[in-house]
Amino acid sequence: MAEGDNMGKLNFIGKWNRSSELFRTEQFILTFAKEEDLIKIEESIKQRREGLAKKESKH
Repeated sequence: MAEGDNMGKLNFIGKWNRSSELFRTEQFILTFAKEEDLIKIEESIKQRREGLAKKESKH
């Protein structure tokens, strides 16, 4: 097996693990989050989007 093939597999596995973790997090939030938790999450997402928009506008 070529080294590049192995790196490709590791990259895929890493992406799969992150996707799985995000799915579990989403399910946890949808199942257990209280209203005040959702408000905090929404505010965090809004701030993150604003930060990304500022970063993109600089490029």
